Amino acid sequence: MPLGANANIFVSVDELRFEYLRQYGFSKNLGYWTWNTAVMIFPRDTGNAQSSIYLTKNTSKHIRLSYDLVKANYILFLEQGIGHVKKHKGIIGFQTTIAITEQIIGWLKTGKEPIFNGNPKPMVELRESQGQPFSWERMLLKQADMNARSISAQSRATISKIRSIESTGIQKSLRGQRPETFNQSSTKSLNKNISKLRQIYNQRKLEAKGS
Repeated sequence: MPLGANANIFVSVDELRFEYLRQYGFSKNLGYWTWNTAVMIFPRDTGNAQSSIYLTKNTSKHIRLSYDLVKANYILFLEQGIGHVKKHKGIIGFQTTIAITEQIIGWLKTGKEPIFNGNPKPMVELRESQGQPFSWERMLLKQADMNARSISAQSRATISKIRSIESTGIQKSLRGQRPETFNQSSTKSLNKNISKLRQIYNQRKLEAKGS
């Protein structure tokens, strides 16, 4: 999923800075910096959507962030303001794009490197949802004999994959660098019987291949 609409931006730099940029291009730290920004800005519930933001290219000429719509297909609905939650409309194409553009322009002009403490990858906590599961999530949780009153990031990701197969036939997730994740201890009980939910996913994959 692209960050936003294509746009041409012209940045004025002095001759010395221009020659440096022409020779060396983007810093890898800049790619990690923008990636951390995208993850930090995105709304947090279970952490599944944040963990679905990948750094798929980080070279001297290209920095690319991608949103895995198989693992978190509801990202598209949040971005477009469709469905029950409308307050995050434009979170990627407007808010995230503006924040990252400002950072890139600042780096192009000054060359000041971002400072990271330890691993430059974003860190995301996978946790229990702060709200009730959506109707389609409750339906699949019940089918898997799981707690349907709340949902973990792992269950939400599996359900997203099931819905991706049902709605678009897409099964393949993105490749690239993924955020570091760690589990909230309280999600252990929610993930009981998650193997049954994954069985439903595998069954849907087989059915999609046979159709």
